[in-house]
Amino acid sequence: VLSLSNTYKQLGIAHELVLTSDRTTKRFDEKFESYDFLEHYLIYFPEIDLFLDPTEIYYRLGLIPAKYTANNGLFIKEVSAAGIVTGVGKIKNIPAPSREKCFDKLRLNVKFSSDLLSNSMTMRKENFGYYANSYQPYFEILSDDVKKEVQEEIVKYISKNIEIVSMQFENANSEFIARKPLIANAEITSTEFIQKAGNKILFKVGDLIGPQAEMYNVEKRVLPVENDFNRTYYRVLTIEIPEGYKIENLQDIIINKSVVESDGSISSKFTSNYTLQGNILTITVDEWYNQIYYPIEKFEDYRAVINAAADFNKVVFVLVGK
Repeated sequence: VLSLSNTYKQLGIAHELVLTSDRTTKRFDEKFESYDFLEHYLIYFPEIDLFLDPTEIYYRLGLIPAKYTANNGLFIKEVSAAGIVTGVGKIKNIPAPSREKCFDKLRLNVKFSSDLLSNSMTMRKENFGYYANSYQPYFEILSDDVKKEVQEEIVKYISKNIEIVSMQFENANSEFIARKPLIANAEITSTEFIQKAGNKILFKVGDLIGPQAEMYNVEKRVLPVENDFNRTYYRVLTIEIPEGYKIENLQDIIINKSVVESDGSISSKFTSNYTLQGNILTITVDEWYNQIYYPIEKFEDYRAVINAAADFNKVVFVLVGK
């Protein structure tokens, strides 16, 4: 790390060494003086306001392991006086990347087969930040067979019971870490989301966003919430309603939950709504979390946002003949 720091110095690149700890096991306490917190090096570039973890080969400038963010660190800046070079340390916060820098976006176009027994879909899935980092660094070192398995896992995240007709990936190597999203484009088919009930069709529209976490059965909370990282989930589902049919319960898709802070700002939310033009139904789902820590008194609001996604999962459209 020091050799790298000297390289930056020779190149005239302004930087500071940062010493911090893993907040999941030992959060940096600025009120308690201890060398115990100085366990991991980062490099901070003040001119561009970005961090680098020089020892993590699967991360890049602008993306460091989440366990070192939303935590304090000792920032050491080189200064010189009277020909003497030394370092001045100051404890400052290492911010977590905002929700815009870590996202999972899905666009899904859905059609029904002529016999109304299956769906064909085109999918575009974009992952960035920590969600892309689970895959991007590894594609170039995987065998073709294993790479295909991983790619199929990404496409099949909405359901294991789908058939992949074709798939293509973009930005699937380490040079795009923290620079460009990992993009999966796929054509898929499935009978998973349709059931017939007499003259009605039950369409499991909520399952199209994939399985969701839920916090329904939680014992009384005694500790504040701590998220791994800020994040955004954005989904646009475009559904071609079969000719001669209408959806009885469109309103079931409308959900709106959020955590509102004392200053009126929103720190997390889940909203879903729709537009209908002719037989083209477009559902937009916007879910995001832009705060790492939540106190006990905000837990119920936070849980309501988490459970809103699980509630969306449960929505089943009832299609009936006009």
